[in-house]
Amino acid sequence: MALILKSTKERVVKLFIATVLCFGLLLWCLYDALYKESMKESSRQFNLYAVPVLAVLGIIALFYAIRALRFRIEADEQTGISINGQAPIAWDQIEDIDTSALAKKGYLYIKYRTSSGESATLKLDEYNLDFFDELYAMIRAKLGLPTQSSDKPGSSS
Repeated sequence: MALILKSTKERVVKLFIATVLCFGLLLWCLYDALYKESMKESSRQFNLYAVPVLAVLGIIALFYAIRALRFRIEADEQTGISINGQAPIAWDQIEDIDTSALAKKGYLYIKYRTSSGESATLKLDEYNLDFFDELYAMIRAKLGLPTQSSDKPGSSS
């Protein structure tokens, strides 16, 4: 059975809200600097300098929002884990799973060997992925690791 994970809607919405806020504040600062007449010169200068900063921040937020919207992980019991359509990480390439930060921070690190033999790490965040629990269960089952209550997502120590 193939498992498809995407970014949570909450994460995508937060990034789009940040984008709208940046561009909205940009327009507000531009209006204040150019059309508002009863304003100190220092405030006008601040607003003029804030416009390019907010434009850059808005573009960065938009980039990350689109990136989060398009993010996709496919986990298959035969082929392995594929991220955004790249070559899958085969189950036999996975060397170790680091769950030390899973209970407190929600991070799962998968250490694996690439096809060229180099060591690499994949970080999975339970708060930014839909169906993280199902993926975690599939990884543990495919690697033959025992289920421990302290390793489960959401368990408190």
